Amino acid sequence: MPKNCPFCDVPEHDVIYSDNLVLAFFDRFPVNEGHCLIIPKRHVSNWFELTAEEQAAVVRAVTQCKNYIEKKLTPDGYNIGINVNEVGGQTIQHTHCHLIPRFKGDHPNPTGGVRAVIPGKADYTKSETGPAHQRLITGDDNHFLPHFKKAIEEASSMDFASAFVMQSGVNLIWESLVDFVGRGGKARFITGDYLNYTDPIALSRLLDLGESIDLRVYETSGKSFHPKAYIFHNDTGIVTAFVGSSNLSKTALTDGVEWNYRILAGNDGTTTELVESFESLLNHPKTIPVTPDWIDDYHARRGDKPTLVPVLAQIDETYTPPEP
Repeated sequence: MPKNCPFCDVPEHDVIYSDNLVLAFFDRFPVNEGHCLIIPKRHVSNWFELTAEEQAAVVRAVTQCKNYIEKKLTPDGYNIGINVNEVGGQTIQHTHCHLIPRFKGDHPNPTGGVRAVIPGKADYTKSETGPAHQRLITGDDNHFLPHFKKAIEEASSMDFASAFVMQSGVNLIWESLVDFVGRGGKARFITGDYLNYTDPIALSRLLDLGESIDLRVYETSGKSFHPKAYIFHNDTGIVTAFVGSSNLSKTALTDGVEWNYRILAGNDGTTTELVESFESLLNHPKTIPVTPDWIDDYHARRGDKPTLVPVLAQIDETYTPPEP
């Protein structure tokens, strides 16, 4: 028995399974509730030095420990893993097999499981435009729209803050929004009237989605208003969010060079701050509900197309300057 090996002297009261070759106990630093370790009773540094009988005993013990865990917990899945040598992540030089219960919502994107030992390699699945959970989406050949629509499909509720809302953008996600509302989803939209960019017809169309949509406008009084953040909540409490440069317009969602950073999190500080910031903006004194009457008044002062900023064509390709 080597000195200072914590696995060579496991207290009997900690043991949850034992036979003549192996024993098991709960990890002292668990990844999840029910996380346990199966070890050979003989001090052996790594898996490949175990005898065939010891390896078979470890495998049998995994099933026994699973049965033991399920008497106390109801996991939705498991990870089973063995670290070999320092480069493989092994910190205690006594062979040990991890049995880790997994629960829905314990990770924002569990795809790939043990592949996550190499950062960025866990989710190898591909969407039409690249990795399904790519962090930074930069436009060009990897448009924001597919990522955006996928997030809508997976959400149970959504919070959008988009400085400008254009008909072209609403048209692109319309079917996704209809499906979202049809399955009982709730969404809150905040836009602004800065420089009269936002299209009143686009706002009317969003109101047509009914009570499932809480549509509000930040009345700027000439003050700059430029947030672009899209927050998606699912039924397990996991949040996916995009913060970047894309407004709700065709150009911003498709062929424009737009940078949008995806945040995948459960309850970390970044997500909490983002959600709280949205709530603060939603309840700001200048943020008011959009009603048909408000849209009529806004349309009257704006006209069919704003005349002060011809650069609007860079935001919505459907814009054409009025005739001289």
